[in-house]
Amino acid sequence: MDELSWMSSLHRKRRGSLTSFLPGSWKDQRRRSLPTSWKEPKPRGAERNNLAAIIKQLGGLSRHAEDIFGELFLEASSFYLRMSRLQERVETLGLKVTQLDSTMEEGGKSGERPGTHT
Repeated sequence: MDELSWMSSLHRKRRGSLTSFLPGSWKDQRRRSLPTSWKEPKPRGAERNNLAAIIKQLGGLSRHAEDIFGELFLEASSFYLRMSRLQERVETLGLKVTQLDSTMEEGGKSGERPGTHT
């Protein structure tokens, strides 16, 4: 039985809300907000140094990612150009095959093969 179904079965047995299983102090604090006088503590010297080092690492990571994506863009562009050239060659070859088929048909009607002279 997973945790959710276990909690649901307890809920049905007690006929109360799921929050009724929480200790009293938890129930009381779940609706309280922070006091208005509370302020987030400012980072100390060591914390500042750690944050600065993390930001520096993120900057390096960003430059590295930019290099990788730049190279990926160049590879994709090169691939696109090669595929475009290949498509042109296939289309040209298709036209030549169509022309060859039509000359073969014309040659077959006259009784001689193309390219043979008598």
